[in-house]
This record gives sequence, C-alpha cells and structure tokens, in this order.
Amino acid sequence: MNASSSQFIILMICLSALISCNREKTKNNKHAEITILHNYELIKPSNGSFYNFGDKIEFSIRSKNTSQNPEKIIVSFPSKKSDTLSNTNFILDTASYGFGKQNVSVQIINGINTETIQTSIVVFSNIVPKAYTYKIEKTLLHDITSYTQGLEIHEDILYESTGLYGQSKLRKFEYPSLQLLAEIKLEPGFFGEGLTKVGNKLYQLTWKEKTVFIYDANDFSRIGQFNLPVHEGWGLSYNGKEFLLSDGSSCIYFLDTLSFKIINSIDVVDNQARIKELNELEYINGDIYANVYGKEYIVIIDPLTGRVRGKIDCEGLLKISGVHPSVDVMNGIAYLPKSKRLLVTGKNWAKMFEISIVKK
Repeated sequence: MNASSSQFIILMICLSALISCNREKTKNNKHAEITILHNYELIKPSNGSFYNFGDKIEFSIRSKNTSQNPEKIIVSFPSKKSDTLSNTNFILDTASYGFGKQNVSVQIINGINTETIQTSIVVFSNIVPKAYTYKIEKTLLHDITSYTQGLEIHEDILYESTGLYGQSKLRKFEYPSLQLLAEIKLEPGFFGEGLTKVGNKLYQLTWKEKTVFIYDANDFSRIGQFNLPVHEGWGLSYNGKEFLLSDGSSCIYFLDTLSFKIINSIDVVDNQARIKELNELEYINGDIYANVYGKEYIVIIDPLTGRVRGKIDCEGLLKISGVHPSVDVMNGIAYLPKSKRLLVTGKNWAKMFEISIVKK
C-alpha cells in the first residue's frame, strides 16, 4: 500500500466517524426536544412546610424560560385524587387531604413534554388531644432485670418481651400472681422488641435485626420467622385483621398477617407536631395506644387518620417504681378488658401498675 492509498483510507475513516458523531448528536437533540428537564421550579410551598388542617396552601411555579407557559399542571397527593390546573399560581385547601407528611407530585405538561417536581408538606391535626391522667388501682412487683419492650395479656396470662443484646427474653406469667410459667432466651445477636398474640401464636420483634420470631403460645417452641419491611422493629400489635408496627419514626404500618407486606400506613400527628419515636403499641377498643420513647405519657391514636385523640400523662410512675442505676424509660402497655384498666411498666422498673384512665 502506497502513501496516497494510506492517506485516502485515513480520510474515509475520519469522515465516517464525523458522520456517526453528527447522527448521534442529531439523535440526542431530537431526544432533548421531547423531554423538558429543569425548566420550572416550585417557589411555594417550600419542602417540608407545616400546615394546620384547613389551612390554604399557596402554590407558585416559576418558569426558567419566560416564553414557555404550561398547558396543564397536575398536582397529586397520596390521599386524594389529582387536581388539574392551568396556571402557575393557585391555592389548594388542606381540608381536602390527609394528616401528617404528604408527598406532593407536581406534573407540568407542555404538549408531549412533561416535567415533574417532587416536594412534601406536613398537615397537623385539627383537634386538640383530650388530656388524661391516671389513678393507680394495683401495684405489682416487676423483675428489674427485664428491659421491657412488649406486654400482652390474654385470659389471665401475661406475656412479656424484653430487650438488650445477650439479655433478651420471652416470658409467660400467670396474672395477677406473676408466677413465672415459661421463659426462653433469644440468641445473643438479637435484641428483643415488641410482642403480640394472634390466635395461638406469639410474634416477637427484634430491633436492628428486623426479624420477627413466631412461637407456639403454649410451649414457646419457635415455629417460624419473617423479616420486617421497615428499617427497625420497635412496637407490635394486632387489630383483628392486620399487624400494627412501629419503627421508631412517626409512622405506624399495617402489615398483612400472611405475606407480612405493608398494606397501609399512617403518620401520627397532634395539633402541633409529628409524634416521633413511637414505641410499644396496644390496640384497644378501636384506638391505638402507644408509648413515646423517653416520654412519660401514652398517646391515643385514631388508626384511620393518624390524629392523636388523647394523651395520658403518666408522670410520677417511674419515681414510684423506684429509681436505681439500671432503671430506664417507661415502656409496656397491656389492656385488662374485665376491669378496663391498663397495665403499664418500664425498662428495668421494679414495679408495674394497673391504672385507670381519668380525665384531667
């Protein structure tokens, strides 16, 4: 091959590459004409804005290209059918939406071009929680080595789940004598958490391990297990149809009892804030009762909306139980249907209490 032929081949290769690049550029430009990206911004509301139920939310969308006016805007909330609008400034009413954190999707449409902006707002409850206190009806001894995470009473049998690595247990007592009937220890790598009973089965959560152990309630034999679909296990209860699960956030999840998948959730709020670090749960006569980690009160939650309907001030119980080096926060709620009382205690408390709920 002579030099002239070699130069001709190199020239053809360069021309081929140039044509290929131009085709790719044309292809990419064509694609860019179809999809609009980042041509709009949401000025109002700012991400994470707080509102009271019934407040008006002002939305304002600004175009980065003043010559482009949206043909249609679709605003979608998880709790309501989408709103379709035609201008970039509009007002929506929070009374049309649910409570707690609401993830909002704003779709901006121009012909075949669509851009979506995601944001969120928080809607507080429109009711002030009813205020309750307690009356001690009975005081019982509690094992101070038990780092209580879950309590359940069924037909005069008390079940208790306890925590801490290397110390977690599942225990069964006759109630109210508190005679120990059975006890098993969890493996050292598991931190016991909430507990509930469904039929003849006990379900015990573990914390960061996200494993739920299933036991025969009679002999405590382990008959199964499953993994939680959330990042941690804190509290567990049962409403007659689904598991109720807390994970230390302000959310309560409803789980299918067969597939263990999340089928619904609520974000728990009162009239001032989201209620975070929800811990032990108990379903009582259509309401969810929950300990709040580190707090000396119990919240009463509407399971349909997540609104806090009441707060039971339990201040003083820890002091009455007896302060000692290993004592920790209040935790553990069980319901006594015959007397309509609550049985409450705490982590490493020396006592547990039957209490009546009294309006303040």
